[in-house]
Amino acid sequence: MPAGGPDPDLEPHLAAFFGSLFALLAGPLGGSFITLDQCRSPEVWEADFELMDTAGLDTLIVREAVDLTINEAFYPTMQPNLASDCEYDSVGMVMAFAERHDMKVYLGLVHASGTSSPAPGWGRDQLLYQSALTARELVMRYGDYESFAGWYLTPEAVANDWVFDRNHHRIRFHRELVAAIREFDSHPIASAPYFIPYSTWQPISEQQMQDFVYAYTLTTGVNIVILQDGAGADNRSINDIGRYFVAASRGIANTGAQLWGDVEAFRIMGDGAFVPSGGDPVRVQSATVKPHVDKLVAWTFQHYMSPYAGRPGAWQAFFNYITGISAN
Repeated sequence: MPAGGPDPDLEPHLAAFFGSLFALLAGPLGGSFITLDQCRSPEVWEADFELMDTAGLDTLIVREAVDLTINEAFYPTMQPNLASDCEYDSVGMVMAFAERHDMKVYLGLVHASGTSSPAPGWGRDQLLYQSALTARELVMRYGDYESFAGWYLTPEAVANDWVFDRNHHRIRFHRELVAAIREFDSHPIASAPYFIPYSTWQPISEQQMQDFVYAYTLTTGVNIVILQDGAGADNRSINDIGRYFVAASRGIANTGAQLWGDVEAFRIMGDGAFVPSGGDPVRVQSATVKPHVDKLVAWTFQHYMSPYAGRPGAWQAFFNYITGISAN
């Protein structure tokens, strides 16, 4: 075995073997986001499920079932101008593997270009319609799976937007999409807002974070707020992470909703490259956030901790996260 850990092309049963060894050492993460825009083989997906299962992950959030940036649907759809490069039903495969491993899945809807979608102008109504249509198709195909837990609102709301516009177009979009889904389904609905403490356009204070989480939850009807910790995206300090999650936990109290934490398992380099942050940072982030949330998930096991990620350091990050021992 290479000193840096398994090669990304290692046999799937080897990944499952390592997973079984780490089962008793599982860390605080309870789930992960996944994306379907990579046409990975079912064998690789199955190996990742084995690793995630034995590492204690029991929840998956699928970012998207439709990706408009590449005009693909990852399930059989009646919607025009959408296809998939994969020769299998990706959503159906995820649901089946999740059921086999006793995991729960929240299905995302439509991913459009940029996290700022939906834009306030052209395309917003179409995205709302297409998201609701996608949810209807998904519930008809996968609603009877025991692994189906609910929905994920793919466009990301920004807590900072609320500071200067409490009816911001992204927040309004979430409210309208939740209402559209509630016309035909009652499963829980999750979203993952992010925040920037020292934004040059609109900073947000701890009190404003508390107020945002309270108002956003009640006005949209979202059942689960998966607050992004932002450590990888903004190189945010642990102090920022902790105090804003304290504020968010106060804000969500008595709303009937849950607060989850999204631990970013990556960091952004100066050249814009996304790389695994390593096991130690993920453990520190997890320890900081965990006391204030109902569940911890990561962005993402698939890209930054899996031996199949194709990113140098991903396997080491997983190994170190699980064992606390460097894989080098």
